[in-house]
Amino acid sequence: MIQADIANDQAVAGLFDGAERVFHLAALADIVPSINAPEAYFRANVGGTFNVLQQSMKAGIKRLVYARATAEKIKRSEYKDKVGPVAPTGHGFPLPNEMGEAPMNIVFGESPQPSSVDQMISSTERGVLVTRLWYIREVDPYEKILTGMTRDGTFYVEDGKIRYGVRNFRFNQSLIQMLSNVEAMGAPVRASGEESFDMVVPAMKVRDFNFTEVTKF
Repeated sequence: MIQADIANDQAVAGLFDGAERVFHLAALADIVPSINAPEAYFRANVGGTFNVLQQSMKAGIKRLVYARATAEKIKRSEYKDKVGPVAPTGHGFPLPNEMGEAPMNIVFGESPQPSSVDQMISSTERGVLVTRLWYIREVDPYEKILTGMTRDGTFYVEDGKIRYGVRNFRFNQSLIQMLSNVEAMGAPVRASGEESFDMVVPAMKVRDFNFTEVTKF
């Protein structure tokens, strides 16, 4: 995973070489901060999108996929005839809504060397096995920090073995940081929950996951 400032053309240069498609969802997204700092939002959302378009054309990208609102803006811009077909994928939440734009078609590719959950446990010196998360809410849209709690089976792992069940935890965790700390992944499987849509994702072994407190149950 590469973290870069899309408004910096040097940072974006060359990132798309060898790719066929680019999914452009990078942006600053919040109403009040955009009023307080409009220049930063213009730089990221307008200048950044322009850089993504420029680098996509240089790399010969065949399809550029936008968030729903961005697609509508591009269709009315001077670049609509230069970037190929422009349309939202239809997988985001319908607008307007309280959540903003979010992908609803998450599918992970398979790891070249997938690990089973048993293998992940056996290779763990000390850790926590989480079987389910719930009550998940967004804390910071810029760093993609989510908060939530474990549920329905949380276990302490030591020296490669499950030792005992533990109380549930609350977490505050950046998805960007979490995906940067993945040490092992299983085969992707279809999964869903009470508060989420269907997705195809693997079990993961993640280091330094940020649990913040223990619940009362």
